[in-house]
Amino acid sequence: MTPCSQPPRLARFDVDDGVVLLLESSGKLIFLNPTAAFIWSGIDAGLSIKELISKLAEHARVPLERATTDCTNWLAEWKKLCTLETEYQSRHDLKSLEEPPTVVAAEELLISLGECEFRFENLHRLLDFGFNIRVTNAEDKNLIRQLIGDLPECVGPVKAVFDLIPVKDRYILRQNGRVIDSCRGTDELLPMIHASLLLAAYMGSDCTVALHAAALSRGDRCVLLPGPSGAGKSTLSAALLARDFEFCSDDLVLLTGAPIRVRGLGVRVGLKKASWAALMDTWPELEELPIYRRPDGKLIRYFLPSTTTTDTAAHDSYTPSCVVFPSYGSNVKTELIRVGTGEALQKLAAAGYDLRGRINRELVSELIDWLSTTPCYELRYGDLDHAVDAVEELLE
Repeated sequence: MTPCSQPPRLARFDVDDGVVLLLESSGKLIFLNPTAAFIWSGIDAGLSIKELISKLAEHARVPLERATTDCTNWLAEWKKLCTLETEYQSRHDLKSLEEPPTVVAAEELLISLGECEFRFENLHRLLDFGFNIRVTNAEDKNLIRQLIGDLPECVGPVKAVFDLIPVKDRYILRQNGRVIDSCRGTDELLPMIHASLLLAAYMGSDCTVALHAAALSRGDRCVLLPGPSGAGKSTLSAALLARDFEFCSDDLVLLTGAPIRVRGLGVRVGLKKASWAALMDTWPELEELPIYRRPDGKLIRYFLPSTTTTDTAAHDSYTPSCVVFPSYGSNVKTELIRVGTGEALQKLAAAGYDLRGRINRELVSELIDWLSTTPCYELRYGDLDHAVDAVEELLE
């Protein structure tokens, strides 16, 4: 008799620091450390709970009481996961494809207003994604230039035309004739444009994965900084720019197919309020930059040093020299910790990612192969200068 059943569709990948499991119905990735991997292997082999506890105690050289606790806790979590996976598989085809109510309302408002005249165009390029942002007045044109004015001009095909339409106290944004978003007032305008532009550039590319990460380069070497919001990657990126690093991307990084390379969607570094004080001595011009409000309510400034270029024509893509997962905490001693392949994949997923289709065995295998040959680290830091020193040493 086995302790619990397995999820319906599951793929296993053995890595240097444990086992990675892909739950294929939901696309969830599970990293098992050596102890958890041992327990899971026992489940897979059909061991009873008593046999599993006995073998774990012998394998880990721990008392039976400790092995019992570890097995019981892990099996409870595993049973919960199996149940959720089965439920997901039974309802995954019920996902609603309806437009959000705010988009529907914006479309109805535009229909009632009729067509408007776009007097100014902003033709630029982000990597090989040519786009045009059309506006109705000079004031909005100047606002848009604060975000995209440093991007190279588009001289090739235009893949997307964005129309920015002011309506009473709000803005409505169309892409290729279809309403995609709206915001209230100029203080929310640039975050809306920034998010929509990055998404369109990603969807218009031939890359397979988009990561929530920053990327910077020095010469032909590149460091990738994945992390969830608040991890400190944008703050670290801005500090690295003061040490002669080149800007590749701040918020969204694209990964090509194997052999994996990094393509950075570099517009500007978005710095939230918590980072301003830490960077003011390094970049005093931050204090003069306008403040905007993101949809989540957080205040942000968009920054790019005057010496930095966003023309990525010369460096279309990079092979990452290392992957660093920043983790900021006040009064935390700066520490660079090497992490294994499975833990790195888990951290990459936790940072946030998006795929064109569903995650599958082939893609997970490609990511594991890439991470297994790329040095990966967790960078815990409380002192920004020490963190920059640590990254510099890695690229040397």
